[in-house]
Amino acid sequence: PDETVELTLVGKGPVVRAEATDGDKFVALDLAIDKMSEQLRRAKEKRVDGRHHPRGAHFEKGSGALEGIDVLPASADVLHAVATGSVPIQNDEDEVYSPVVIRTKSFDAEWMTVEEAVDRMELVGHDFFLFVDVRTDHPSVVYRRKGWDYGVIALSTQAPPAEALAS
Repeated sequence: PDETVELTLVGKGPVVRAEATDGDKFVALDLAIDKMSEQLRRAKEKRVDGRHHPRGAHFEKGSGALEGIDVLPASADVLHAVATGSVPIQNDEDEVYSPVVIRTKSFDAEWMTVEEAVDRMELVGHDFFLFVDVRTDHPSVVYRRKGWDYGVIALSTQAPPAEALAS
């Protein structure tokens, strides 16, 4: 049976995730560390290229140490929530049963550029990322298309129709 290793790095910056699967759990761990190292290297290069002086974390693969930031091990509750994707959901007693399960998550809105949102999407390893565009002030989502193309969907804010407000 294949072993899957999931790594999640939570800190002051964006959440960084890496996952790898192999028949040997130690090989899977090495592969996941390689993926996370590459993501951290790319994130650092983007920060360094955009500024004249580097800042932030430095990852030495050989020692397995992160230098420049304080990293604390995640609690068992956080690890379990990340592994299961569980989020507390309010259940109403009067709710009609449905075979379709809709998982609800709520996050604080973050204002950023489209380019920053694509970078964050890549760091968390998802196919989409929700944000508020600083240029337009509209809720938006960047998403991965086939190949290395990306798309952006933005909501324009309009007043709801009068009949919708009356009901």
